[in-house]
Formats: sequence, C-alpha cells, structure tokens
Amino acid sequence: MAGCSDGASSSQFAFRQVGYLKDNAKNRIFTIAFRPGTTEQEARNHAERLMYTQGQMMAAYFFPEGSVIPADGVTLADSVFKANDVLFETSGLSKWHYA
Repeated sequence: MAGCSDGASSSQFAFRQVGYLKDNAKNRIFTIAFRPGTTEQEARNHAERLMYTQGQMMAAYFFPEGSVIPADGVTLADSVFKANDVLFETSGLSKWHYA
C-alpha cells in the first residue's frame, strides 16, 4: 500500500475498488473491498466521495478484503439491473456489509 507522506489520513487507503459499472444513463454501481477495522462511518465517508451524476443512481457495495467480490460480473453487465442480479443472485459470492 502507498504511504501517507503527503499528509493524507490512513483511512484514505482503507478501500480498493473491485468492480464498477456506469450505464448509458450514467447510473453507477461500485463494488469495494475494505480493510479489517474499517468502520461503517468510514465506508459512508468513502461512498460520499465516489463519482456520481446528479439525479442518477449511485450504489456502492462494501465487502471485507479477502471476500469473494463480484468484479467482471458487475463491470461487464450491460445495465444496473443485470449488475444487481450479479450482486444478489450469484451463488458463491460473499455477502456485502455496507451499501
């Protein structure tokens, strides 16, 4: 992981983007891994800094690092509906903790 010599807090490096979908209407879904010890408030703060388009849907699903996290299934989906199907209907995936 990168150091924090630029004055950034260590919580800035607590997250890793795994999957990302932006559809033609600019709705977005992110799947994100988080380090152990990360709090729900830190996840919320991170989600508030993610890219979004005013008036469109943005969802971020947070999984503990080391989980089976959907990546290509979300990224390559051709709609938010199909990406949500991956998140909720694919067997073998880990359960997200924060959304």
